[in-house]
Amino acid sequence: FRATPVLPVYLSLVFRCVGENFFVARAGQCVLGALTCVLVFGIATRLVSPRAGLLSGSCLAIYPFHIYLAGVFYPECVVSFLLALSIFLAVRGGKLALVTGLVIAATALARGTFLILIPGVIVAWWSQGVRRQCGVLLVGSLLLIMPWAARNAQVFGRWMPVSSGFGMMLWRGNNELATGDPSDRHLDPRNRSEEHTSELQSRFGIS
Repeated sequence: FRATPVLPVYLSLVFRCVGENFFVARAGQCVLGALTCVLVFGIATRLVSPRAGLLSGSCLAIYPFHIYLAGVFYPECVVSFLLALSIFLAVRGGKLALVTGLVIAATALARGTFLILIPGVIVAWWSQGVRRQCGVLLVGSLLLIMPWAARNAQVFGRWMPVSSGFGMMLWRGNNELATGDPSDRHLDPRNRSEEHTSELQSRFGIS
C-alpha cells in the first residue's frame, strides 16, 4: 500500500543520471527541503506579511525533523516540497490553474491522502469567483492521476486511484484494537494467515 510512484520516480531519475549514488539522491532532497522553506516564506508573505514569511521560512529551515527527512528515503521530503508548491500556486487564485492541478496531482501520487487538495482548492476558488479555472485545475489533476489509476486497475483488477493504503490506515487509526506499532498490519481484516491468527490470539487472549 506504500507503492506510490513519486519517490521511486525521483530515485530512478537520479540513479539513471549518476548511477546508484545515495549521496547525490540525498543532496537532491536537501535542495528540495531548502526550496520548501522558500515556498513557505512565499506563502506566508502573500497570506499574512513579509515578516510572517521570514519567520515561517526560518523556523522550517531549522526544524529538526524537516532536516532529518532530507537524509532518508521517505516520501515526506518530496511530499513537503510538492505540498508547499501546491499551496503556493493555489493562493495565487487560479493564475496557473493547469500547473496547479498537475502539482496537486503529483502531491497526491506521493501521498494518497492529499487527494483532498483537489476538492479543497476547487471549493476555495469557486467561493472567490474563480470558476473557470476550477475546471482547468481538475483537468490538470486528472491528466496525471488517471494513467496511474489505469495502471492500478490493470495490476490489481479494481479501482484504486492512488494506492490501497488510505482505507487501511483509516481503519487502523480509528479502531480500539490498533496500538500504532508495525504489528497492526496483522489486524488487516483481509488477512487470514496463520501469523494473523497467532497475533490476535497472543494480543487479545483469543483461543
